[in-house]
Amino acid sequence: MNPPQKDIAEILVDQGSLSLIIGTNLFHTRMPDSPVDLVCIFDNPGAAPLLSYDKATSDYYFSSVSVQVRNTSYASAYSQLFAIFEFLHGESGIVEAGTLYMLIKALDDPRLLHYDENDNPVLLVNFEVQRRDN
Repeated sequence: MNPPQKDIAEILVDQGSLSLIIGTNLFHTRMPDSPVDLVCIFDNPGAAPLLSYDKATSDYYFSSVSVQVRNTSYASAYSQLFAIFEFLHGESGIVEAGTLYMLIKALDDPRLLHYDENDNPVLLVNFEVQRRDN
């Protein structure tokens, strides 16, 4: 099972209308210094996995990711992040790299995280990611 940030990046690439390409304007694990206008996904702490009397049925995970957008313009960053928010929130039944994503649910609204050292706004939204092996 991949880290959720990697699979969510692939899911975003598959949504062609977002015009995201891994390594060009979409990254995960680490936000590079350039380009300025980019999307980056990070794993967050999630809730504990499902635990039942039968270990075989307990492999259901409640992971969490943060989607961050940096841009030279607050309005542009918000617009791009809101498009991602609208796409991901409520997605279900997606299989990526052998993992079934049962539900992707926004945990908050897009909001400002901070301005970077070059005064570029960085906005974020967090998602709960319910998943299991397919």
